[in-house]
Amino acid sequence: MNRSEFIQKLKAELSKLPQEEVDAAVEYYGEYFDEAGAENEQAVLEQLGSPKHVASQIKAEYAARLFDEEDKPAVKKGLSATWCVVLAICSAPVSI
Repeated sequence: MNRSEFIQKLKAELSKLPQEEVDAAVEYYGEYFDEAGAENEQAVLEQLGSPKHVASQIKAEYAARLFDEEDKPAVKKGLSATWCVVLAICSAPVSI
């Protein structure tokens, strides 16, 4: 396997992710190969492992980021609701 085969297989494995995620991964690994140099291409391939394994790591990180982003609004809504309850309790004697 060479660099271009690795990148093509990686793209295929990441095809279900949004295009910007695929582009970011391809750019990252392209730069990784560039920094290592052509003479170290095989060593980099051995270090990275299979494109399928790399793709599974990328997918897991993407899923974790999505999960973290979904949790933040829920916490914010929970705090808003808490403040509304506190405000209602404090203003109840004045309203009566």
